[in-house]
Amino acid sequence: MGYCDWDTSSELNIMNTEGMIRSRRKIEAVINNARCFQKMRAEFGSFDDYLRAHSDGKSIIQNSLAGKEKSRL
Repeated sequence: MGYCDWDTSSELNIMNTEGMIRSRRKIEAVINNARCFQKMRAEFGSFDDYLRAHSDGKSIIQNSLAGKEKSRL
């Protein structure tokens, strides 16, 4: 069973499991995000196809550190 198949009883079970997320809002967000991702996959076929549909089929590479010296940690 995937996250998108979870229901209220699944949420309660997770909230009562030690070491798991206890925030109902966070659990609901995970479930909602999984459902949205499944809808996107059903419509576009893959996440890659979804991204390419919004970039005219081109790969977009963004390096936020381009032209800047990388800090040494």
